[in-house]
Amino acid sequence: MHRKHPGTPWKTILLVILVVPVLAIALAVALHVGSHASVPDATALPQSNLPTLPQVSPSVTIASPTITPSITPAALSTPTLSLQDMLKLTLTPQVSSATLKIYQKGQTLGNNPHAFSKVGDCNSLDPYFLSYFDLGASAYNLDSYTFLQPAIDQFKGSFIRKSLAVGDGFNTSAVLSPSRADPKACGTNESPLACEYRVHKPSFAIIAIGTDDYLTPAKFEANMRTILDTTINLGIVPILVTKMDNANQLNYNPTIAKLAIEYDIPLADLAQAMQPLPQKGLLDNIHPTGATVAFNFSSNDLTHYGWPVRNLTILQAVYRTWRGVSQP
Repeated sequence: MHRKHPGTPWKTILLVILVVPVLAIALAVALHVGSHASVPDATALPQSNLPTLPQVSPSVTIASPTITPSITPAALSTPTLSLQDMLKLTLTPQVSSATLKIYQKGQTLGNNPHAFSKVGDCNSLDPYFLSYFDLGASAYNLDSYTFLQPAIDQFKGSFIRKSLAVGDGFNTSAVLSPSRADPKACGTNESPLACEYRVHKPSFAIIAIGTDDYLTPAKFEANMRTILDTTINLGIVPILVTKMDNANQLNYNPTIAKLAIEYDIPLADLAQAMQPLPQKGLLDNIHPTGATVAFNFSSNDLTHYGWPVRNLTILQAVYRTWRGVSQP
C-alpha cells in the first residue's frame, strides 16, 4: 500500500522548479504508442478470461558476495542522443556499443542469457506485470505484435518469477538496504538488489522505480547511480524505465533519461507512452488502468488502458535490447 505524504514548503518549491522545464520539453515531443489518432473517454474495464496466476517462489542458496565497482560511466562509449532527443522517444532506437560490452562481460561471468530480473515497486509485482507471458499463448494476445513472441520464448521463467528486488513500497533506498532483503533468501549484509542478481544471474534487468521515492533529485540520482553501477559491474544490462505516475509529485524522469544517456544504456520511456491515454492511463495517480486486459494488445485496449501499454512498452524494450546484443 502507498501512504500519502503531506506536502512541505521545500517540496512545493522543488515541484515548481522541476515541472516548468519538463512541461516545456513535453510540449515539444511526439507522444506515441503504436498509433493513437484519437483517444476516447475511459470506460468500465472489460472482463477477460485470463487464468488465475499461480504463486511461484524462487529457489535460492545463501551467500554474501562483495560487489566492487569496476566499470564507471566514463568507461562507456559516448552517447549519441541529447536529453531532448531521448525524451522524444518511447524506446531508444538502437543498442549501443557500451550496452553490448556490458552484455559480453556478463556472458564471460556466467550470466544466464535466458534470464532477466525486475527491480521495482508494487507496479512490478504479480500478477499484472509481465507474468502471464509465462502461462502459455492462451493467456495473452499479442495481436499485431507477434514479432515479440521470440522474446517470450527466450526468457521463459523470468516473466512470472518473483524478484527479490521488487516489493510493495520499494524505492531506490530500499533495494540497496540489507534491512529490506528477504532473510530467507539473502545473506546478512546483502541488499535486495545484490541478492536478486546473485540468485537469478540475469543478463538483463528491468529497472522501473521511483514511485515511492520522496528524495531530493540529487539523492535520487545518487541512489540510481549505485543501482546502475552495481548492475553494470556484474555484466547485467540495465533497461531503465521512466516513472509513469505523479504519486510523489516529483518528476525524476529527466534524471532517468540523463542517466540513460550518460551510461549509454536502453531506456523505455513509459511516461511518454502513457501520455495519450485517458487519465494518462492511471487509475489512482499510481497504478495503471485496465488490469483485466493487461495482456491484451488489441488496438482498442492500447488506446484506452495503462496496463497493456506498460507491458507492451517494456516487452518491446526487452526484445529490442536482447536482439541488439545477441545479433550485433
